[in-house]
Amino acid sequence: MTSRVLAYGNGARGVLAYCGHDGPIASDPRPRTTNRLAGIAMRGMPTCDLETAGRIIQNTITDAPLLKKAAGISNRGRKLQHGIAHVGLSWADDERPTWAEMQAAGDSWLQANGLDKHRVVMLAHDEAGKPSHMHLVTCLVNPETGRAHRGNLALGGSRWAQAWEEAHGGVRIQTRVERNIARDQIRQVSDDLDAGRLSSDEARTAHQAIRSQMPAAERTRSNGYGPVDLTPSERKTWHQLRLRHDEQRQELEDDHTGSQYALRRSISALRRQQRTDCKSLGRRIRRRRRIRNAARTAGAVLTGTAKIAAAIGGAAVALTAIGLVKAVSATVRAGGQILQDYRYSTLRTPARPPPQVLRVPTLTTLALTPPPTPTPTPTPEPARPRSGRDADPAPTRPSPASHHRADQSSGPAR
Repeated sequence: MTSRVLAYGNGARGVLAYCGHDGPIASDPRPRTTNRLAGIAMRGMPTCDLETAGRIIQNTITDAPLLKKAAGISNRGRKLQHGIAHVGLSWADDERPTWAEMQAAGDSWLQANGLDKHRVVMLAHDEAGKPSHMHLVTCLVNPETGRAHRGNLALGGSRWAQAWEEAHGGVRIQTRVERNIARDQIRQVSDDLDAGRLSSDEARTAHQAIRSQMPAAERTRSNGYGPVDLTPSERKTWHQLRLRHDEQRQELEDDHTGSQYALRRSISALRRQQRTDCKSLGRRIRRRRRIRNAARTAGAVLTGTAKIAAAIGGAAVALTAIGLVKAVSATVRAGGQILQDYRYSTLRTPARPPPQVLRVPTLTTLALTPPPTPTPTPTPEPARPRSGRDADPAPTRPSPASHHRADQSSGPAR
């Protein structure tokens, strides 16, 4: 039994379309036939359609923040980079497991790696010239909590494959057992270092010793199944290709480093220009704001001045109206006094005086034309005394008409 992580990614529909149909050929790069497909099983999804399953897995990855929020989990932390793991389980050439045994192995692998509650699609292939194998397209996002799986599926799958072989007929790959033992020793050294039982130098020496004794990993074919048998010429060609690949990789890294340096310089220049532009824009904005504030202040001052002027003008009009009212009142009072005096003078005489003429030439004065005063009758001079009995004549009694004229002439002042 071998367990291998074939790829990580974020798209489920493409890998499901590849695993759910026959392999591509030169004449048909995307065949729609399903001759090599031996079985399909779903875990955590209420469907058996590959297209629908791909959409469900894709939506689960997209809605991971919402799932965390619904479960009451904080959305902080490292963001998800890969939401899908494509794993291959392969049996030996002489083993022909049934579809039920393949499903049992897939469920066991999921439980050993902590993915038994995730959404998974199992696809078994039965191809000529290849051992029985099964593909597991696993969604790394938990549909209940929204959290992503952080375990090492390669190491977990290696330990699970060793345990599966031990439980089903014995170990077939001894190198894997030795490497797992060396990994346990390295982990023990790390635990001793954390607990303070070993110093840093001692732990480093122990790690180097264990890694030097660890056997090399057993290399597999390009399709991931079975050991590789290379001839000396093939090994030499492989070594040359490896060296060429390392040289090209180094060149690409150097070019990438130079490009990154130039890119950083360009970004720094753009940031400096942006800061300069922002400062200039800020100055213009502050200048416009000062002008706008000054205009608002001037407008407020002018408005207040206009209100004060209006109030002053209203006060002047009010004072003018009050003065006019006072003048009219004085004129009315003067005219009333004149009328009162005239009525008093006419009540004392039995004869009715001629009608009076009231003339008001202006608003402040009233002129009342008095009635014409009768011309008094001259009093006759007494006669000269005569001799004898005519020397002292008796006094003459004035007539009532003379009294009336005297009263009129001696009346109250007008």
